[in-house]
Amino acid sequence: MRSDDPLAQGTTLRVEDIQELPLLLPTREIVQNDLLDRLGLTLGQMRVAGTSDLINNSIPLILTGHYYELTIHGALALRPDHRLAFVPLTPSHASGHAAVWRKNEQPPRIVEEFMKVLLEDTEQPR
Repeated sequence: MRSDDPLAQGTTLRVEDIQELPLLLPTREIVQNDLLDRLGLTLGQMRVAGTSDLINNSIPLILTGHYYELTIHGALALRPDHRLAFVPLTPSHASGHAAVWRKNEQPPRIVEEFMKVLLEDTEQPR
């Protein structure tokens, strides 16, 4: 959301805060379903204005002040913009990811380096 939006002044958002907002949801149905389950809502109970997979593509819409994107923490890290703010939902929710590769096949060097970075990052205490 825009950093000058009144909702951006809070530390968290509740379901009631976002239910009537024109929302941009993730395009992937599995992600939408996970999000809706977590919120305890159906699509019909939300004001879905559109979908987006890349926040960079929806930033111009968000900056109009007429749209709000539901996204993950860190989504703005690649394109920081002081005009935008991330406010987490409460209660918080974490999702997991899996990296899968063929175990009996030698991956290219770049893939090995990527896996090394992933493993180092996941072993860091949080």
